[in-house]
Amino acid sequence: MKTTIKVTQNAVMVTSVKLVQTKIPLSWAGVPILGELTATYVAQQIIGDDASESLLAMFLDTKNQVIAAQRVFTGTVNKALAAPREILQSALLCNAVSFIMAHNHPSGDCTPSDADRQQMQAMELAGNVVGIKMLDSLVVSPEDAYSIKSNAHMA
Repeated sequence: MKTTIKVTQNAVMVTSVKLVQTKIPLSWAGVPILGELTATYVAQQIIGDDASESLLAMFLDTKNQVIAAQRVFTGTVNKALAAPREILQSALLCNAVSFIMAHNHPSGDCTPSDADRQQMQAMELAGNVVGIKMLDSLVVSPEDAYSIKSNAHMA
């Protein structure tokens, strides 16, 4: 964490900046997400074969290039829930203009549950409030994937 102290005539201002730690290979930075297939490939490479459900956020710039991809939560064998606050905090810190959420289903069945749909709708709504667009929500396994957006389950 970098801390800056600025002393002025009338006040002392202390500013702290926390950098986003990516926890993925740097080779993904700058990769353009050209559509659902590219996003699916990236998600499958990072979390597709995790033994527990993992939630991945891919933060994108104005050209839909990956700024950072972060495993934001690791859950149990059948549940990975994270609050929109933590995900959007990372998005804001890396100046993302959009993001894609993905999580894996260790069972291999990529059909989203009602809880999956509700969580992703909450993420999309929260992103809209702060001006960061959610482009898609994916469920992945090593061999399969499901786009919630392409299948019209998002608002």
